[in-house]
Amino acid sequence: MAFTGDDAQYAIDAGAGQVMHLPGGAVPQRAAAGGNPRGPVVVAADFTRASNAQTLATLNSCLPEDVPVAFYGRYPAPMRTVLPRLTLHGPVPNLHAALAQGSVGIAAHSEPAGMRAQILAYMAAGLPVIATRQAATGLENTGAMLLSDEPDLADLPELLARLRKDPALCRALGLHGHRRIEQMLSWARIAERAASAYRSVRPERAGLKASAGARMLSARPPGRLTLHPGPGRPQPADHVEAGPDAMGDAAVDRARMGASCRLGMHFPPQVNSFEGGRATFTPPRAVLIVFFRWPRQTAERTIAGLRTAASCGHITVPRVTGQADFPGSVSWVSLTPVSGTPITDVEDGAARARLLGSTAGYLHRLPEETWAGVPRLSRSRMSLETPGAPTACDC
Repeated sequence: MAFTGDDAQYAIDAGAGQVMHLPGGAVPQRAAAGGNPRGPVVVAADFTRASNAQTLATLNSCLPEDVPVAFYGRYPAPMRTVLPRLTLHGPVPNLHAALAQGSVGIAAHSEPAGMRAQILAYMAAGLPVIATRQAATGLENTGAMLLSDEPDLADLPELLARLRKDPALCRALGLHGHRRIEQMLSWARIAERAASAYRSVRPERAGLKASAGARMLSARPPGRLTLHPGPGRPQPADHVEAGPDAMGDAAVDRARMGASCRLGMHFPPQVNSFEGGRATFTPPRAVLIVFFRWPRQTAERTIAGLRTAASCGHITVPRVTGQADFPGSVSWVSLTPVSGTPITDVEDGAARARLLGSTAGYLHRLPEETWAGVPRLSRSRMSLETPGAPTACDC
């Protein structure tokens, strides 16, 4: 099975007896056909790739000055200074929600490369699409888009003006694309086609049952394959009570990549700790904490608490170097590293408890007004004065 025509031809040339060409897919979600007329033009891609970086430069030169543009995806940090008029958001945990706020999706690739996940994402969000013919090569039906006749998108201003003047056309294009995702290009439909391809070469045998491991994976896929709850599972604006397995560590990883773009610093994908509603990355030059449970409140309390503790003068704390919120999903905070032995490296349990207890005790003895600037959590916390609560010595 191949996802692109090139791969299918490669398999044929390599002597494959049967080749099934499967298109890419998308997850159908609720969307308003035609996008948001007052929203920005949106572009989603990995801009660390040379061809996509060239796309940015092309759009910067041909887009009218009065057209707001939002870019989503990884990008090299210097791009912010090279192309200052462009709004670079970096990776976002919920791309569908971000795209749904846009007015038009742009696919400006100058070379064919099979079906573009970028275009499928625009269609799933109900957006009208403007694409070069090269970018639309993998699509059998281009009824959801206006095609540019210029490889460098020189006619983009005229195409945008046409859509701005014709809301009915925007709605028609957006509706066509969204219906095509639902009816033909959802991953469920692609899976049916894949299963059909398997059965055509290996018919089902009577009485054959899936292994226990396969049944377990189908019932509860790994966290890395689990995406955000769908539109049928609403959640409060700043509350992700589920842990990483339920919400998917994709959001955490996108926050990591977003912080890397914003700060111009590489955070490796290996998580140093994943507990207490937060994921921590600790490369040599910085510390990145991604909060996924009560994210905004916890991030705000962390920043306020660190700054308050630093003002006391008797304790060394990290300095906050960056922060960003993705409402309803995750928040991240970057910190300077602090020299010394990490508490987790203290092997003697009693010594570790004394270190933690002495620090907690010192902070607890500070006057109450010291902590006036630290916001309270909206959920209850056990007070240190509560009978049975842990004390500094118990820590």
